[in-house]
Amino acid sequence: MASPPSYNEAISDNGDIFVTLPDCQAHASLLHTFYQLRISDPEVEKVYLARAEARYFQWMDHVQSYGPSMELLPPIDIVYMWHAHLLSPYRYYEDTLRNGWVLFHTKAYGLPLQRLEWAKTTFEDGVDPESEQYWRKFFPDQPYKLTTDNVDAGFSWIACPCCQSRIRSSWVDYAKMRTDKHSSIPCHNCKAKVTAEALSCARFVKDWSESTKTDIKLAGFQLDKKGKRLYLQPEIAARMIAIRDSAKVQAVLNSKEPLDWIELVIALRSQITIGRTDSKRLDLNTVATTMRSRYMGIPYKSSLDIIIAVARQWEFTAKMVEINWTTPASVADAVARYKKFLMLMKDHPKSILVPVLSIDLAWHTHMLNHYNYREYTLKHLFLVVNHDDTIASSKLNNYLISTAKLWYQKYQEPYTSDNLEKLYSSSSMFAAIQKRKMRKYWYQDKTTEKKEPTMEKDRYVEHNTGK
Repeated sequence: MASPPSYNEAISDNGDIFVTLPDCQAHASLLHTFYQLRISDPEVEKVYLARAEARYFQWMDHVQSYGPSMELLPPIDIVYMWHAHLLSPYRYYEDTLRNGWVLFHTKAYGLPLQRLEWAKTTFEDGVDPESEQYWRKFFPDQPYKLTTDNVDAGFSWIACPCCQSRIRSSWVDYAKMRTDKHSSIPCHNCKAKVTAEALSCARFVKDWSESTKTDIKLAGFQLDKKGKRLYLQPEIAARMIAIRDSAKVQAVLNSKEPLDWIELVIALRSQITIGRTDSKRLDLNTVATTMRSRYMGIPYKSSLDIIIAVARQWEFTAKMVEINWTTPASVADAVARYKKFLMLMKDHPKSILVPVLSIDLAWHTHMLNHYNYREYTLKHLFLVVNHDDTIASSKLNNYLISTAKLWYQKYQEPYTSDNLEKLYSSSSMFAAIQKRKMRKYWYQDKTTEKKEPTMEKDRYVEHNTGK
């Protein structure tokens, strides 16, 4: 019998689906572009983000329908949204499944980092004329490059969740409705007050109403815990449909008034007996969790609030632009450490590991081609490694310390430049001993000049590998 492959072979580069050095450098350059997109006026920035999100969904639908080459670049505001969506691989894959965006499951439709870098370095404003010409052909009423001068030009159109009439509003009013739960846009036909809550409720109702015993369309029910396609057991799917079709739930779903989540939750709770059988019970909390995490306050298309996802990246982006990633050695080190990080994940699948910035650059870059990332992690770690940047800061230090300890145990080298002794909060005698042991886990020699891409700039960030 042949010997099992070595760890290096077991998680080999697979260059065609692993992260590359040029892509890492192009990604670092793109982060500089994103950093420059920030707008000092928060109200104007809300309009920019809300409009960019709407344009992103419009563009995704267009690409799926027409299949343009990725040589034709989307506007940078759309890239901004797409980038944030890709950094949540479970939500991204599930959303592409549910919305029929199957082209984005292919290798050719990853975020075109090299092409974006080419446009940035070739044209003064970073706009490829051919891409702009294509955009104007299909979206004549929308500017290609969204700026503070034109961000509020034109109108937004939304569908009333009560009567389905098309409602026209200014982009300023739309942004208020999208980002403030107390704001609304009036429907001039049925007089309903359209809110983000009502739109997100309507999206949930639509997905549930279109579900069948063999095809549950709800977000949160498409993937298993390893990121693979989930096929519900027939009896569970049947009970979910029975709950939906009950008289009390149907009365809420068919209401002509704007829906709210409280009504839906009360209706669900009334059906607890339908979810119970002699041997098994459908946990209605699962449906409630799906409603809360993938629908509430998210009015369109995605199970991820992309505006919030973009905002969560701001601090990370600000840290990244302080570092000079133009030297090949710095990027090569980032890719090498990322590979080691994946091997550590494979050794400790139940642990929450916190990456430092060099690892995070390579990790994020890998995720920007969803096909490559999905194929690679399924092949070598037997699951799609998820990425969730919502770890509570109160827990982050402990996770960093445990990551540094596991790293040192495996590789016999320090992990981070952060002073782990200061991060260790306990003051007991045992803690004092532990602090001394920690000194080998972090780099204590910091003599390199500022802004050089070395370990003292390798600050950790908030991440989780769980779903």
